[in-house]
Amino acid sequence: MLSASAHPGENPSIAAVAEVEEALRSGADAVVLYVALGTDTEQDMIERLAEVGSACDELGMPFIAEAEWPSAYSGTTAELGTDYLLRNVRLCAELGADIIKTNWPGSGEEYARLVAAAAGLPTVLAGGSRITEAELLTRQQHAMEAGAVGCSVGRNIFMHESPEAMARALKRVIVDRWTAERALEELGAAAAAR
Repeated sequence: MLSASAHPGENPSIAAVAEVEEALRSGADAVVLYVALGTDTEQDMIERLAEVGSACDELGMPFIAEAEWPSAYSGTTAELGTDYLLRNVRLCAELGADIIKTNWPGSGEEYARLVAAAAGLPTVLAGGSRITEAELLTRQQHAMEAGAVGCSVGRNIFMHESPEAMARALKRVIVDRWTAERALEELGAAAAAR
């Protein structure tokens, strides 16, 4: 992780905490940069994105760009609309990302627009705030149908009563291409067996 939020909230300030060369020396497999646009520091963010993209290209380090809402965990992010995410995804693609992680925009059709904006780069769906199992699996199914290659989910797995079962349910949707409903049934059966 090359960045951290120094001021979470509606107008976050993103701080650089490491450089690509440092990640490479440390044996990292990839670097991640959180990209928030639309704030007073947007120009700095775009410059940082370009610097990281260039350094990763030069050093052969895979680059995962998190093209997300400026405050991914506040309840007001959807107000920004898909256009915000489209611009963010496209900038990440053009400035050197190898993989783009982005938020759920509200529908599979809108997620397909984000996949198209990624210009052929793989996209993964961000897990975001804590949501129900059904919502998470349904979003993931629609994202996969729209062209996503996977997910980047944290709290919706590690805060689940059975993290292993939740990870397995996501694997069923992503790798095995099960419907969310079928994966949810298996998840329910695993919970009943405990």
